[in-house]
Amino acid sequence: MRVSFKPNLAVKVRVNPDYRPPMNVTAHSEHKPLELVDIIDFKWLMAKDGLHVHVERLQSDRAYALDCLNKAAASPREAVQAVARRLRGKLGLDPV
Repeated sequence: MRVSFKPNLAVKVRVNPDYRPPMNVTAHSEHKPLELVDIIDFKWLMAKDGLHVHVERLQSDRAYALDCLNKAAASPREAVQAVARRLRGKLGLDPV
């Protein structure tokens, strides 16, 4: 873009149509986006099975997350197992 100022005249702006400014981008993650609703759903389903899930730790501590997800996979309830599978994929954690 080029701007020129001349006395007593309007500002002229010329734009190069081929110029593409650099963009702020983020790399695509190999994991699907994790939504809070997924974690809260998991937390309450696990609570019904008598297990407390710490939401922040689930997202930041790999060993803790794996432990929680493995316990959920062993649940007799299909809903718990399904949410655990979904979270496992979004967190990028392989089954153990």
